[in-house]
Amino acid sequence: MAFPARAGTPLTLDEALRLAQARYPTVRGAALTEQATQHGLAAARSARWPALGISGGYLHTSPNAQGNPSFVANNAPDEYRAQIGITQPLYSGGALGAAISKAEADREAARADAQVAARQLGWQVTSQFFGVLKARDTLRLNELARVAAEAHLREGQVLLRHGALSRLDATRNQLDVSNAQLDVERASGDLTVATRQLAESIGGPVPSSLATPDVTRGSRLSLDEAIARTAARPEVASARAKARSAEADWQITQSALRPQVQAVAGAGWDAATFYSPSNAGWDAGLNVSVPLFDWGRLAAQARSSELTYRRATEDIRLAELTVRTEVVQAYTDRDVAERQAQTAAESLSLAQQAATMAQTGYRMGSISNLEFELTRQQLSVAQRRLASARMDAMLAALRLRWALGEALP
Repeated sequence: MAFPARAGTPLTLDEALRLAQARYPTVRGAALTEQATQHGLAAARSARWPALGISGGYLHTSPNAQGNPSFVANNAPDEYRAQIGITQPLYSGGALGAAISKAEADREAARADAQVAARQLGWQVTSQFFGVLKARDTLRLNELARVAAEAHLREGQVLLRHGALSRLDATRNQLDVSNAQLDVERASGDLTVATRQLAESIGGPVPSSLATPDVTRGSRLSLDEAIARTAARPEVASARAKARSAEADWQITQSALRPQVQAVAGAGWDAATFYSPSNAGWDAGLNVSVPLFDWGRLAAQARSSELTYRRATEDIRLAELTVRTEVVQAYTDRDVAERQAQTAAESLSLAQQAATMAQTGYRMGSISNLEFELTRQQLSVAQRRLASARMDAMLAALRLRWALGEALP
């Protein structure tokens, strides 16, 4: 598979989703299952129509002790048979109609399952995509914090040489640089893991630039409106289709308890020579079968199918409950993440004001090196928290859209 990303071209979330869906086994397997159910439906529908077949054979019979033809064959020592026959089901106790209903339900379930597989993969890739964005942002901020710590260390070393800074404060500055370097290394490791996970999903290298998705689209729904949309989720559609399939299977097992009627007709010959028009003939009639006694096997199968159908109806309720729970959780997480991002922005504003005042005071000698360093660290923490909170808010918004069954950007 060709990887379309070029040097300098940002990878979009939409492109990452397309690449993953083109190669992931779960999505491709679900698509194959859907195709198989299409053929299963065609087979079920064709069972209602007449079936035409040709049969033939050759039999050589050894003579008996007197040298005459053996009694086991009408024609001896050679017998040729050829026949063309046609069969038409007349009454199946509802089995043929139920088989078609089952095949249609299986097709709908497979189609819904394919959508579920694509959606699950879509959310996996989306989470990984934002994981890379967040890890890169964290690394960038940690590197800036390290640069600031190194600059403060150099400034402190100058003050130390002039006796304006104690050796303890100079050592604290060195420790701050070491801690900042540790944060950079930790963030670099997190970025490596996130990048490898995304690369595994899309089947190729992750470009150096990722385009931040636009998550502002979409209307603001109330929680009740959001819950009402869960009925359209493919997980629910799949459960309903599987219940209809189980119900049709139950009907099929019930039909086995009823009489089966089939019309048959044929024409051909049975002669001692390869072709003998004088021995040609035809036949036509009805085949009727009625189950009388089978030690309860058919009744047990019908009861088993009935219980399977009842279980499938419970699966519908479970699917509905699961998707409603997901929507409620996603709705709550979105609101919480937005509030946290707003709080983080306010905290950063305060940290920036404090950092400006601390830098002025430090240069004027009104605050200590320790106070200045603490203020600088608070600013760095506030910057990282805001960046993380914004990414979390965007991901939470996408999670809600995913839970509502909407397309991801």
